[in-house]
Amino acid sequence: MISARHAFAIVALAFSVAVSLRAQDPVHWTAKASAATLAPGGRFDVVLSATVDEEWHVYSVTQGPGGPIPTTVAVGPKALFTRDGAILGPAPVTAFDPNFEIKTETYDGAFTLTMPVKLAADARGGRGTARVEVGYQACTNRLCLPPTTVSLTVPVKWKAVGSSQSPVASSQLPVASNQLPVTSSQ
Repeated sequence: MISARHAFAIVALAFSVAVSLRAQDPVHWTAKASAATLAPGGRFDVVLSATVDEEWHVYSVTQGPGGPIPTTVAVGPKALFTRDGAILGPAPVTAFDPNFEIKTETYDGAFTLTMPVKLAADARGGRGTARVEVGYQACTNRLCLPPTTVSLTVPVKWKAVGSSQSPVASSQLPVASNQLPVTSSQ
């Protein structure tokens, strides 16, 4: 029979292992906007860069059902930013996974995902922060961590609606004396 002291030690050990695994995050994410400044209603890409620790992998955005959790990416707040197409990334490594007993699609090492995003046509203020939520499951050949979600922020600038700055027509631009006129043969 197990004494109360041994039972407590076993429970404490199990708890510390669970906390250690939960605290461990073998995937490191960064995000940035591809456009310096855009117009309301404009489209830009959010570039997500991931580095996965040695021996670990995550599952692709196209991982099928019935096994591990695929990587997901969402953007908000919805009043300003919406996803505007499929997430693009490298071709995943496809192999049979004996733990799930299915073919899986994985990324390991360093990889980049690109998510097209549209800025709301009525965006006001000239700047905001896109909140990008990346959901994923990290595994090794022996174990998987519980699925997790990281929240990243991406500063975005746009031309303010009603701004006093208006585009300058090319006919209003000064012409330098050493420039030749450009003509079109069309």
